Amino acid sequence: MEYEADNDRFLPRSHIEAAYQNQKVKLVAVSDVNVSKAEGARQYVPDVRVYSDAKECLTYEKPDIVIIAASTHAHKNLVELSCDTGAKMIICEKPLCKNAPEAVELAKKVRDAGTIFVLNYQRRFFPLFHSIRHGISQGRIGRIQQVSCCYSNGLYNNAGHLIDAIMFLLGERVIYVSGTFNKLNCVNPEDDRNIDGILELESGARVTFQSFDQRSYGIHEFTIYGTTGLVAIKEHGYLAEWKKVKISAGIPTFEIDEVIRKEESFVKGALDEAIKCYEQVLEPLSGFKNGIDVLVALDSLVQSAINNGILIPVLYNF
Repeated sequence: MEYEADNDRFLPRSHIEAAYQNQKVKLVAVSDVNVSKAEGARQYVPDVRVYSDAKECLTYEKPDIVIIAASTHAHKNLVELSCDTGAKMIICEKPLCKNAPEAVELAKKVRDAGTIFVLNYQRRFFPLFHSIRHGISQGRIGRIQQVSCCYSNGLYNNAGHLIDAIMFLLGERVIYVSGTFNKLNCVNPEDDRNIDGILELESGARVTFQSFDQRSYGIHEFTIYGTTGLVAIKEHGYLAEWKKVKISAGIPTFEIDEVIRKEESFVKGALDEAIKCYEQVLEPLSGFKNGIDVLVALDSLVQSAINNGILIPVLYNF
């Protein structure tokens, strides 16, 4: 909700505003263990009911839609509570859970409840990423050779977005990882270290991860290199820069082919996706399958870093 004060963000800036603006939704309640923060929602939605206890809120309100934007360690309990109180749709912030085994256990609970579950890896709902995915699949930059990634502010918190985006854009899983803890650029959320690494995809293409110091600036960008060009995804995913190979003085180099910038909210897509999937009985573009795949890769990177960068196979045995 505090994103509402950031005028540099595109509207709607928060889950609260996305729900408030959606014509199919009535925002009835907000819950936060910090009740003063929850009370702050009334400046945007004056008649919203406020709770400091999620169980009390869900038991009394019995909402059709629950949006979970709490800390990662609280996700499992809040999703289970939402299922138990009859939620038809759940939107949950990333990462899915603390680790992959916990996420697998939770997936069974949600499946048994018949609830639509949308994990907010938001770039899967963003039109620009769909156009990039289409361009890559149509061979716009040729065979993929390498992906280079930069991130800050925690492996699970931020680098997970990159892994998910790469899997979505290229249609591949990570099969091997090697990671090391970055002791220089070590500012990160609690229990979420920055890790630098090399990942190998099913095609054999390599992905490099480099973390940066969040105290200097936030960064989230990556470049996909093909044999005939590249696409660089910048400004946290709002800008795509396509380049093609040209011959200059007998040397193959790059020239700008197209630059696309989309000034749209990243937030509203998850709610739109949940409602569409509920109404049309569809599988969400982002849910347990890709969420668990991302966690397996992240968990493997941590294990590699603990073991001094040893190459680890990523096992999707859930």
